[in-house]
Amino acid sequence: MEKEMEGEAAPPLGLPHVLLLASLREHTGNCVTAHRLAAALAPATSTCADIGSFEDVQALERRVREERVGLVVGIHAYRSGRLMVGLSVPYVIVLGGTDVNIHVHQPEKRLIMEQALNEARAIVAFTQDMLDALIRASPTVSAKAHLVPQAIVVAVPARSLDGSAIEDIDLAEEERNVLDELDVRHGERLLLLPAGLRPVKDVLFAAQAVAEWRKDGGAVVLRIVGPELDAEYSADVQKAIRTLDPPRAVAWCGALSQRKLHLAMRAALAVLNTSVSEGMCNSILEAFAIGTPVLARHNIGNATLVKHGATGMLAESPHDLVAQARLLLEDAAVCNKLGSAAQEMVAREHSPEHEAKQYSRILTSVLASRPN
Repeated sequence: MEKEMEGEAAPPLGLPHVLLLASLREHTGNCVTAHRLAAALAPATSTCADIGSFEDVQALERRVREERVGLVVGIHAYRSGRLMVGLSVPYVIVLGGTDVNIHVHQPEKRLIMEQALNEARAIVAFTQDMLDALIRASPTVSAKAHLVPQAIVVAVPARSLDGSAIEDIDLAEEERNVLDELDVRHGERLLLLPAGLRPVKDVLFAAQAVAEWRKDGGAVVLRIVGPELDAEYSADVQKAIRTLDPPRAVAWCGALSQRKLHLAMRAALAVLNTSVSEGMCNSILEAFAIGTPVLARHNIGNATLVKHGATGMLAESPHDLVAQARLLLEDAAVCNKLGSAAQEMVAREHSPEHEAKQYSRILTSVLASRPN
């Protein structure tokens, strides 16, 4: 198991054409991660490919030959791994939270994951907990496992603590337009929940509690933003929202562009994460970088990232989350403390430059160890 050292210089980037394999559904964390990693590998040639465009490893093999790909990086040990077992070129696997929290407990998927991980030339995990879970499940892969915290890039400047920075003034109209799009009216504060609609995200976790707060006079609204990723679950969510009282307390608003999402984060009272399980959540890191307080449901991934009372708050129940949101509404000093600490942590531990250097080192090492 290796953790790359930040103080060491990266080797020259002499990589062949690299193919990044991931689910590229727009507005998802996997898509954001794949394109960020592709940019990080410059000046090497890199291409992103959607796992949905390949039926099996033979289809992927044809793409590898046609584009003269020398190395594949697959995001998710199961989703990408099932296409890479037996591939003729070396590949690296980047673990997803679903891999270590869900798929490893499902026998058929675990078997495919183990095959892919055993053949992989290197494995990357975003957090120590993910790495530990991997090694418990597959001890033989520890020698090629690397810890590389995920970097984050945001499309707007961080908000200032007192709201007086030039950027705050320049972006005020743009933020207001986004709030109008989300039906957040004057005098209301936004609780923003970025999440694609699928069961693991449990977007209704705090919905009833927020509606009750709103009915009790709270000037808050919960807005869920993200694409429909599971049709049945999406229909259930929209049906449940329609039954909540009062109307408008909770709404699903579809997906936003990255810039609009980050503008909404800047304008929000808090950014929420209510997932049953997480790896390293992009939207939490984005909120950290922007300086907006994060309220997250307690799970292993979120607890690794959110230090309760320091960089954000963790909730054990919907009513915990609402109590924490009430505190933020009533005490600007708490908002500023959390936002400032989170910004400092992201700058220190999640810089794109550090991530690019680590991936360069890992991929270069993989190629150097390839048999002639």
